[in-house]
Amino acid sequence: IGANLYVRLYYRLNGAWQHIDYLYTQYGTLAAPWMVTPAPTTTLSNSSTVTFTWNQGSGNRLFRLRIGTTGPGSSDVNVVTTSSNSATVMNIPTTGAQLYVRLDYNVNLHWQHVYYVYTQAP
Repeated sequence: IGANLYVRLYYRLNGAWQHIDYLYTQYGTLAAPWMVTPAPTTTLSNSSTVTFTWNQGSGNRLFRLRIGTTGPGSSDVNVVTTSSNSATVMNIPTTGAQLYVRLDYNVNLHWQHVYYVYTQAP
């Protein structure tokens, strides 16, 4: 999506081949990535290490996972930047409180994000 498509149209005029070049830009809707595991809104397992896995969506190749305890977008627990569709995060608190996870993704050099809330293991 958003890629260039080059088209060359050949035609014959007075016994000689001619051509016209066209440039089209692909159009469509980008699909945002979405969290697969752990399932959103669930209580995390009783471990301070959690592997987050997400579907990459369309056109997304760079991700940043922000994990925090002080509200949406916070990152007091950890920040992981990756081109993969998963990240293992250590030092997750196990106090039974809310854990806020923000998955940032880069589209056309602009960062966008989706939010998730989990309950920490008691």
